[in-house]
Amino acid sequence: MNKKFIFITILILVIAGVSLFVWKNQKIEQPNSNQTSDNALVLDGIITSTDSQKVPGEITAFEFRSNDGRNLILNIEKSDFINAEGSEITYNKIKVGDSVRVTTQRGDIFLSSNFLKPSEIKIIQSTDNSNKSGVIISTDKTEYNKGEIIKIVVNNKLDKSVLYSSGGDRFWNIEYFRNGKWTNPGLEEGGGFQLAEKNVGENCYIALYERTSPVELKAGSNLSSQWSQKICPFDTSSPAEPRTVKYIESDQYRLAFIYGFEVSKDDPYKLSDFQTVYSNAFTIK
Repeated sequence: MNKKFIFITILILVIAGVSLFVWKNQKIEQPNSNQTSDNALVLDGIITSTDSQKVPGEITAFEFRSNDGRNLILNIEKSDFINAEGSEITYNKIKVGDSVRVTTQRGDIFLSSNFLKPSEIKIIQSTDNSNKSGVIISTDKTEYNKGEIIKIVVNNKLDKSVLYSSGGDRFWNIEYFRNGKWTNPGLEEGGGFQLAEKNVGENCYIALYERTSPVELKAGSNLSSQWSQKICPFDTSSPAEPRTVKYIESDQYRLAFIYGFEVSKDDPYKLSDFQTVYSNAFTIK
C-alpha cells in the first residue's frame, strides 16, 4: 500500500513538472525586447491592420508586427486609455502604419493564439501628417490590394523652398520592412527597379537617364504622382537584356524623399547636406 502511494505521488510530481515546463514554454520569450523591473515586456513594431470583428463585443483588435518579425494581435478594450506621445488618448487614435511601443505583462502573451493584451501602447511615429510641419511625403492609404493605384504626395510645409532630384523615373525611393528593419532594395545586389507602364508579363528594359540639376519645390507647394505597383526589376542582368514586367511583391513598405537647401559646390548635380524624410508605412496585400 505504501509503495503504491509513493509511486502515485512520484507520478503526480512528474506530471506537474512537465505541465509547468510546457506552460512556461507556451509563453513568448522575447530576448531582444526591453524588460522592465516589474517583469513587463516591451515590444516595438508597426500596426499592420485593424479589425474590430476579430474579437466580439466591446473589444477591438490591432494586428501588430514586432521588430523581430512576430505577428501578434493586440486586444484593446474600448474603455481603455492608451498613452501616446506623453498624453492619454483613446484606442481609435491608432492607425495602420503607426510605429508603436507595446508594454504588457509576460502572462498576457501566449504563443498558441498570438493574442496580446497590452497594458500600454505608445505611438512612436504616427501616420497622421495633417498637423505636422516640414517636408512630408505620404500615400493616400495604408493598405492596398495587388495592382491598386498608390497616390503619392510630397508637401513642403516649410516657409522656404527646398531642392530635390527629379532625375530618373521618380522623385521617391522605397524601402521594405523585413527582419525587424527597413531596407532599401536598391542597395542589395540585383535589387531595385524602375517603374513600368507596360502590362504585367511583357518585356521591359532598364532605361539610362542623364543627370539633371536639383529642382526647386517652393514653400507651401507640393508634387504628386501615381504608381500602379508595376515594376521593371534590375536583377543582375545587363541593362540591355530584357526583363519581365511584374507587380511588386506583397509586403510592408514606406517611401523616402530626399531634399536639401543648397547644391553641392563640387558637383552641380548633387545636394549638399541633404535630408531624408519617410512616409507612413503601408501594406501591399
